Amino acid sequence: MLRSLDGGGSWQHVGGPSNYRDSRFCVCPSCDGAVVVAFDTVGGVWLTTNGGDGALSNPPMKAVGGPPLLVHSCEGGRVPVVLTNSECISILADSLVSNGKGKFILEPHDSLLLARDAADTLWFDFAAGTDTGTYQAKLHVRGAHPGAGTMELDTIITVTAHVAASTPKLVEHPTLLNISPISICTTADTTIYILNLGCDTLRVDSITVAAASGIQFGAISKPDIAPRDSIAILLHYQPQNIGAYDFDIAVHGSSQGAHTTSTVPVHLDIIRGTARFVLRPAITSFQFPRLSHCDGPDSLVFWVFNRGCDSLRILGKTLVDSSGTFEAISGSPTTLVNGDSTEFIIRRFVQSPGIFTSSFSIRYELPDGSLHDTSVTLTAETVRGTRTLSIDTSLRDFGAGSLCRTADTTIILQNTGCDTLHLTSMSITAATGFALNSAAPKSLPPGVRDTIEVLYSPLATGISQDVLSIGSDADNDPSIRIRLNAQTYGPEHVMVSPVLPRPTSNIDDTVTLFIVANRNVSVAGLKTMNMSLQYNADLLTPITSQSNVSGMTLLASDRAVNSVGEYDMKFSGTGSAVSFDAANWLASVRFHTSLSKTFSTPIGLSNLELNGGDPAFARCVLTANTDSTNLTLLAECGDSLISNTMTGSLSLRMLGIYPDPAQTSIVAEVESQVSATVTIEIYDLSGARVFQGTQRLTKGKNSMPISIKSLSEASYILRVRSAPDMVELGFVKRIR
Repeated sequence: MLRSLDGGGSWQHVGGPSNYRDSRFCVCPSCDGAVVVAFDTVGGVWLTTNGGDGALSNPPMKAVGGPPLLVHSCEGGRVPVVLTNSECISILADSLVSNGKGKFILEPHDSLLLARDAADTLWFDFAAGTDTGTYQAKLHVRGAHPGAGTMELDTIITVTAHVAASTPKLVEHPTLLNISPISICTTADTTIYILNLGCDTLRVDSITVAAASGIQFGAISKPDIAPRDSIAILLHYQPQNIGAYDFDIAVHGSSQGAHTTSTVPVHLDIIRGTARFVLRPAITSFQFPRLSHCDGPDSLVFWVFNRGCDSLRILGKTLVDSSGTFEAISGSPTTLVNGDSTEFIIRRFVQSPGIFTSSFSIRYELPDGSLHDTSVTLTAETVRGTRTLSIDTSLRDFGAGSLCRTADTTIILQNTGCDTLHLTSMSITAATGFALNSAAPKSLPPGVRDTIEVLYSPLATGISQDVLSIGSDADNDPSIRIRLNAQTYGPEHVMVSPVLPRPTSNIDDTVTLFIVANRNVSVAGLKTMNMSLQYNADLLTPITSQSNVSGMTLLASDRAVNSVGEYDMKFSGTGSAVSFDAANWLASVRFHTSLSKTFSTPIGLSNLELNGGDPAFARCVLTANTDSTNLTLLAECGDSLISNTMTGSLSLRMLGIYPDPAQTSIVAEVESQVSATVTIEIYDLSGARVFQGTQRLTKGKNSMPISIKSLSEASYILRVRSAPDMVELGFVKRIR
């Protein structure tokens, strides 16, 4: 504290702050010379009266800020600060410091010299930004008394600004959107612009269209619009119906919780479009591929497109065709909008060979009501198809048979082509007994089978050969030749055969003669059969006879005239088919003989008569072999064969022969009492030996295979000999 005892003339420090200075330059007029003023170093002013204690007084310089600033975000303003000098001397404000933190900016100013009781104003510029709230800044003013030495003045002022949320504001451009007229086939694109005239960022929330359809909005690249910025909105319109349309497009946005809407009226005229008829393939005539009867139906597909933007009406189709070659199988009246299509199918059928032409047309109506026709000329050619004759051309063998037999065979032929085949001729070249039971000409449609029957009626014995010739218009073989073959033999020969001629001793003995046929015989309608057997009555005496013809009985009688005996045999039956057994013997006659010497005597067969002399049976069935058969009897004393045969003590026994009849080989089943080598012989019915060989037998049953490939078709006797015994059995050789 400073104390003055002489009215401020001198100072004494008496306590308190020590930063006082003796810098008095003015006496307060109100103090009447008794109160002095002392200033501290921080600008405080102390008043003393008569040296009393100091007291704080108003500073000589004041700084007064204006009222708080009220603004919206993004807005700004100015805040005044008024400086006043209440001192009795001038003050120079030479230092101004602000801490506005970027929101408050002190406007440029010169140094302030304030006279006594003068005032001046400083200005702060305030920029609110986008944030709301209350903002303050402090102004620190330093000053001094000019010429007062070290005396300083100091003051601080606070300024305030309150920032509230701003109100969003949208502006549209253009204010009226008038779209140029468009056709119903096209689309319209246009752009509107939305501006944010507010001071806060505005978000576009939605876009709506009132009282219109067909509007599409392009994507908004930046839904947030900065202050004083804008966005472009692309509008795409797809027309649906012809007419005039007025509607509104509204853009809705918001900022800081506040909402706003901008509306753009739109006017649009939709006018009629165009339609364009397009035919694919784009032709006025069409040539179908050449087809034959082998090919199936073919088709042609037409497509009609509407390449315009308005509707096209297909009214119908017309096909002019009198041949039946073409048929429109699809395509009906319809309406085609832009890009639509419809299908027409023409079916082509295969007819007889030739070239066929037709006209096909499509009628349609354009949007203006005009009618039009598009025509296509159709042409198709059909050629003859393939004719293929399928037939087996191998040899036809009718086999072997008698003169009275007939045979036939069936030849199958087929048209495996796709066109009708014509058989133009059928013939057999020679008169050999072959005949046709079919005739030409005839036709064979595709896939059809037919038969040709060939008959054979023998004209003579022997081998008959001929050729069947078939002429046709077949593509593969128009002339076919098939060989024919048959073998014919005469009637069966009936003869006498000593099947078991055996040597005898001087004592009385018997011999059995057989009436045999050279083949197996099956005869239908044989009722009676008569024959006579001639023999030497001096040597032979008939004892018994036996029939071997199934279904026929035998009556026999004998007579002798001058040593010539005749044995008459009469066979009678029921008239049904009769047959001779596999051994081919018809009857057997047993004779008694008295041997005194070795001799040979002829035995003959005559007077063969079938069914009372029917020539057909004589020609075709049986004839008598009038050649005599010599029967040779040996007189040998002491030969053990006779005694062994009579007592049944032969060392060999023939069990059987199979197969019978046989074609290439037989197997003889022989039982032997001992192991031995035997002689094998085969005789024909005339007594001639046609085969001889040997084979080793073991004791017991033996199976002996014997080849008969070289033998002719006939009946034979197989004889097996071993000293001193012999056994034999007949068999038949058949070629087929």
